[in-house]
Formats: sequence, C-alpha cells, structure tokens
Amino acid sequence: MSAEFVVLVALFLAVPITAKYVTSFQIRTLVDALKRRDREIDLMYAQLDGLDQERDRASGGTGL
Repeated sequence: MSAEFVVLVALFLAVPITAKYVTSFQIRTLVDALKRRDREIDLMYAQLDGLDQERDRASGGTGL
C-alpha cells in the first residue's frame, strides 16, 4: 500500500466521523436549549396561574 492510499483512506474515514460528532454536539446544544425554554414556559404558566388566582380573589370570584 502506498502512502497516498493510506492518507486517502484515513480522509474517507475521518470525514463521516467528524460529521457525526459535529452533528451530535449541535443536536445536544439544541436539545439543551429546548429543555431550557420548556422550563421557562412552565414557569410562565405557573406565574399565569398565580395571577389568575390573585385576580379571582381580588374580584371576589369563586376561583373555579
């Protein structure tokens, strides 16, 4: 086997492996961002529920 063949095979192996790891890190970053935003939305819903309860108490509503 010549040196060019070995380098070519190494390049053909390196490209898909590199693409796999780059893609997996990007996916991990996106999943982390999605989870963070999901927690933010849950917090906003909790705040909205609290505001609704305050409004109902202030207006004399039953809260049902």
